[in-house]
Amino acid sequence: MPIVTHANHNRYVDGLTDIGRVIRRRKTLIYGMSFMGFALSALGTTFVTPLYQASSKIAFENKNQSYINGQIERIRAPVMAMRIIDDLGLDNDPFFNPNASPQPQSQFKDVKLLSKKAEKNGQNIITEELSPIIENFLSKLHVENLQDTNVLNITFKHPSAHKASSLANRIAYEYLRIANPISTPGTFNTKSELKEEFENHITFLKSQILQAEITNKKVQMLQKTMPTQSASYEQARLNFIEAKTAFSSFVDQNGKIFINDKAPAILNNTQIQSLKLAHSQKEEELKTLSLRYGHKHPKIISTKEQILDIEESILDTSRMIMLQVKTVYDNAHNKLSSLKESVTTPQEDISQIDVTTLKEQLDTVTNLYQKYLLETEQKLKSVEPAAPLAKMIAQATIPSTHS
Repeated sequence: MPIVTHANHNRYVDGLTDIGRVIRRRKTLIYGMSFMGFALSALGTTFVTPLYQASSKIAFENKNQSYINGQIERIRAPVMAMRIIDDLGLDNDPFFNPNASPQPQSQFKDVKLLSKKAEKNGQNIITEELSPIIENFLSKLHVENLQDTNVLNITFKHPSAHKASSLANRIAYEYLRIANPISTPGTFNTKSELKEEFENHITFLKSQILQAEITNKKVQMLQKTMPTQSASYEQARLNFIEAKTAFSSFVDQNGKIFINDKAPAILNNTQIQSLKLAHSQKEEELKTLSLRYGHKHPKIISTKEQILDIEESILDTSRMIMLQVKTVYDNAHNKLSSLKESVTTPQEDISQIDVTTLKEQLDTVTNLYQKYLLETEQKLKSVEPAAPLAKMIAQATIPSTHS
């Protein structure tokens, strides 16, 4: 043990005294730097948005690591991100788009058909306007293959805990919907959407018929007190009301004309219904072919082109129907205007509704629906279900703490 002498002790005390003197002399600088550190830490906490992180997991059946790793880029493909952003309207979420418009209208609606074509043909048509939104979305998405397993872990970050888990699950479901030859719970498929459209329209027509019968009884009572009108004027008035009702389905609240695929004139058109049925059949055919061939096989490419042709035919036919309805309305309006000068017109809201036409429309839609169900049932009996390539083994839960 070293011996502490009196001289050594004095030098030790003098050193401490010098240190204390330096601290007192530089205390303003020391306090200032400490305060600045705390301030910078507080500002960082204030301006950095805390994020929640949620993860879902997908397992692959009988696939090697090379194949599984290749699916990571497929999940992170811009076209898949665009589909999810479009479906959920995420381009109006300020987290993904700082310049989001307050209107709840997706910027992707104008390129919906293009995005569908891009997904099927493997093309990248991301515009300069949409690219930053998609890049921002993909920057919050992380996909990794868990070491020595056949499992992909899909992680998503968002300021909302609910959205973080919801998007992690939606990305997994969207991938499974495309990758698997069978439909995936929680996603949409063409057959179910078409079936639902038939059923909704049949219910709508039945309610319209019931309402028309009630209205017509009231009209009959009111017409007893109305003055007799000329036959030509009355017919022109009825034609105008019918044309106006049909045309109103193609006019929005601002008076602008648009193609409304829910308009009765389009829904009741047998050509449209046949095209939709053909589209559904081609989608099923494409799923079957995808199990046998790669995406560059001539049969796959040909079927995709046929599907796009059908979609364009539906759009062109809908536009033609809308123009026909507008022409009928314009002619009826001009005819009625030419007769107004010589006749005192009754109120338009007491005219009778043509129940017979509605019932004919109901019969047409019902017959198409029965034909669709019969063909679908026969096709399901002839096709054996294929095993899924991948499946969800863990859904993302809502996180309770920030990442």
